[in-house]
Amino acid sequence: MALLWRATVRAAFAAERRFGSDRVRIQSYEALVESPDRVLRELADWLDLEYQAQMVEVPVVNSSYGEAFDGPGGISREPLDRWRVALPAGHVAVVQSACRSQMSELGYEQEPVRAGRVAVASRWVAFPFVLVRVALLNRGRLGNTRDYLRRRLAFAFSRT
Repeated sequence: MALLWRATVRAAFAAERRFGSDRVRIQSYEALVESPDRVLRELADWLDLEYQAQMVEVPVVNSSYGEAFDGPGGISREPLDRWRVALPAGHVAVVQSACRSQMSELGYEQEPVRAGRVAVASRWVAFPFVLVRVALLNRGRLGNTRDYLRRRLAFAFSRT
């Protein structure tokens, strides 16, 4: 997921450079959570749409956390810190090592984590096996598994 996030952020910044900020908008979830009305008004204005108060009332659909969610929907603060409880230090260290420059560019600070080198290395070693497992589990949606893996790996490790 860290490599997917990194590739997505790289693609967003590349699109913004190519097409300009008048056609590509990069919006942080944190800002949206902190000031949903303000951010959605700005976004609606940027899209040349009329702001409507209902825009804040986002439904929870197909969420892996939906079963535990009993609220009316809306923009939730809960995911902001979920990773702090859900991810072991070794996972956080791998995410930060994989996404360091994108996190910095977006203003995220590195978390001080205590993770042994063996724990971090073992997660990197496991990566190809996890990728193959995910591709096989989703092969009906992805098409040719080998081509999918090749494209994902090329994109994940690209420097652009």
